[in-house]
Amino acid sequence: MDLPELPPELLYSSPEEKEAVEKLCLQLGRVNYHWNVLHGTLQLIFIMLVNHRDGDYFLASPGMDLWQAQKSDDGQRSLLKLFAKSYLKEDQELWNALVWVLDEVGKLSTYRNDATHAIFFFAEETSKAIKVNPLLTAFSRANRLRATGHNDLFTCLVYDLFALDHYATKIMGILLAPIARDHPNASLQRRPKLLSAQLVEIRPPENPSRPGQTEEPPDPQPSSPA
Repeated sequence: MDLPELPPELLYSSPEEKEAVEKLCLQLGRVNYHWNVLHGTLQLIFIMLVNHRDGDYFLASPGMDLWQAQKSDDGQRSLLKLFAKSYLKEDQELWNALVWVLDEVGKLSTYRNDATHAIFFFAEETSKAIKVNPLLTAFSRANRLRATGHNDLFTCLVYDLFALDHYATKIMGILLAPIARDHPNASLQRRPKLLSAQLVEIRPPENPSRPGQTEEPPDPQPSSPA
């Protein structure tokens, strides 16, 4: 099967637009790639918790089936927190570390949704740069992306997702080697310093809300146990 390939002159009105659009596409691709990698790590942690009694961490069922039954990232993370609350009840340090990761991922979901759902256009007649379309993008989202600069926010987001995945991999390593639980694990205490929320804080939107339109909330955060 021959795959179609559209000539650049049909896709772009100028070399400047081609360069700008391809740069944006690379950024958006990185955001979604690292988002999916992180959720893949969370999936493995879930499977290990659910299947640990079977002596086979990577047995496809029931862990895989339960995870795939949830059709949203938020639902999968909520399920992981629910199971972890039971399976890690005797390991408070590991529980606290996992809850921190899940809560931070939930907060980052707002910025990941910015990358996924914002509508951009190339300002051919003015700045010759990629801009957020203020008419077709939710007001709060467009306002945030203009204030932070979407290039900077997405760069910070990729870093944060990579850092959280690296930290979550440490948790998975401890689950794979239970003997490590018998020793203080300083690596879990050294949590990564995340950048996206800091950027939004130091570059707040001038008009954070508009009458009749509210901020799209991040993914809901399940409450932690007392």
